[in-house]
Amino acid sequence: AVVDATECMPTFGAAFDDIRGFVRGGYSTLMNREGDLARLGTDYCLDWDYFMSMVLPQAVSHDCVVFVMRASEYSHVAGEVAGVCGRVRERGCKIAAILVGSSQDNCKVDYSLFDNHVEVLLPWQPLSHYWSCDSHMDYWAFLCEAAVKWVLNAVSTGAHVMIGKVLRNRMIDMQVSNSKLYYRAIKIIQEFSGGGEATAECSLLSAIHGRDTVDSALLSAELRQHLQAATGKRQVVPVAVLVSTGRYTVQEALAALLENPVVRSVLKQT
Repeated sequence: AVVDATECMPTFGAAFDDIRGFVRGGYSTLMNREGDLARLGTDYCLDWDYFMSMVLPQAVSHDCVVFVMRASEYSHVAGEVAGVCGRVRERGCKIAAILVGSSQDNCKVDYSLFDNHVEVLLPWQPLSHYWSCDSHMDYWAFLCEAAVKWVLNAVSTGAHVMIGKVLRNRMIDMQVSNSKLYYRAIKIIQEFSGGGEATAECSLLSAIHGRDTVDSALLSAELRQHLQAATGKRQVVPVAVLVSTGRYTVQEALAALLENPVVRSVLKQT
């Protein structure tokens, strides 16, 4: 969950608080080499206590809290989960659960706590025919983690599609923070504008630097200068796509997206 949340910022251009992951027990559960990183600031706080005291009070009705749990361990955390769910309900948020385990797990889960749930129950016996006990456990754990990651990817991707971060299966609001993403952005702009690569790059540079006119000096500048200007800036590619249509200045594109952040809806209005 934490890994999936961290990937959303560069992939979709998400804000830090759009999707976050929290771990029961925090860093003591993760057992990372550096120890408790919460000392570095609130951005590094990821235990449930911090979620309950600092994040949940800011939650609103269109937020969703997703629990990810091992089926075999549910009975040990059922009371705590029920308590957290109660507090989340008070904020009017939706609650979902992803339960991962073996098809042999025999645990009773109170699904009435959740609005929706997904069971990721992988077969146990067929796999045990191919590996020794130790290697089987390792491989089975890997499959569980991969399956949960796929489910979380579906959740986070679906959420970003709904808020306009995806256009025709393209992750359009990515951060232009390195050379690979810079040239990928040009291809995306070119695809939606129908123009040439040079025109698409000019639209991208306009969005990055906030300039309607791209002169020779800007075109000849080093790539690192463009990346520095683009890093941390949101809606660079959506603005560039609108600019590339020839119907928007940079400021007009920003205003249109402020009124309606879903790029495909704005394009339909042009």
